[in-house]
Amino acid sequence: VKCTLTGHVMAARQEAIAPYVRGKKFAAALARRRDLDSLKQFAPHIVPAKYAPGKLFCRITGRYVQAKEAAVVMHSAGKRFEKGVEMLTSGDSGAKLLTERPPEEVAAEREREAKERAAAEKRKKKAQAAALEAAAEAKQLAKKKRREEKAAAAAASGGGGGGGREALDPTAAAKERLRVNGGFSEEQGCWVPPAHVIDTDEDDDSEDDEDGDETSTSEEDASDDDGSEDADEDADDSDNDAEDSDDEVLMPTVRAPNFAKIAARRKQRDVAKEEREGKKQRK
Repeated sequence: VKCTLTGHVMAARQEAIAPYVRGKKFAAALARRRDLDSLKQFAPHIVPAKYAPGKLFCRITGRYVQAKEAAVVMHSAGKRFEKGVEMLTSGDSGAKLLTERPPEEVAAEREREAKERAAAEKRKKKAQAAALEAAAEAKQLAKKKRREEKAAAAAASGGGGGGGREALDPTAAAKERLRVNGGFSEEQGCWVPPAHVIDTDEDDDSEDDEDGDETSTSEEDASDDDGSEDADEDADDSDNDAEDSDDEVLMPTVRAPNFAKIAARRKQRDVAKEEREGKKQRK
């Protein structure tokens, strides 16, 4: 005889059949059959699987479920399963029960879908890159157009060809920036202070010249009282001082940028130091 649950073949005698029926293999097969019989209530939505022995196939979600009542109850309580059953019962034209397919066919279909998704993502990224490149090119063209319009307006406001050329001359613009802000001059080979610092130095030199003139006039008056010889010597000395002053004016004074601010801070520190020393001496 042959057992329909396990496929075991044995002699048709009670001494051979009785031990087999009491064995673990037959008991496990019988328990599986009883579980499958109890799960027939979920048909035709959940049926025994053809290509996965010992499992069930869900014709709503297309997934395999363990052949246990607890697993089937949990699967049937899912939102996807309930939504599929509702579409079938409502008579939706797009709802239908799935048919179990070989695993090789399912794997090939999934691989094809993955390739299609990758290709679509690649096309999307390529389109985005092309859009960004087109936007950048349009931005550059707009900037170039604005520069040309600005240059044309500057040339028109310059009053002709000469003024327009001066306004567009980069060398003249660089010289003007150097004069206003200061910096390293390639022509002179040194650092040049800003224009406002040079103006303040010229004012100081003019004040010094005025003071020198006043002192020279007072010395001349005193020399007239002393005698002609002293007047001649003072005149010679004043001439020498004037020549020296002229030489000093002709000598360029090169200072670092922001020299006036640095000198003012240094003067403030010296005054504060003298005040602290005075307070210490008074104590």
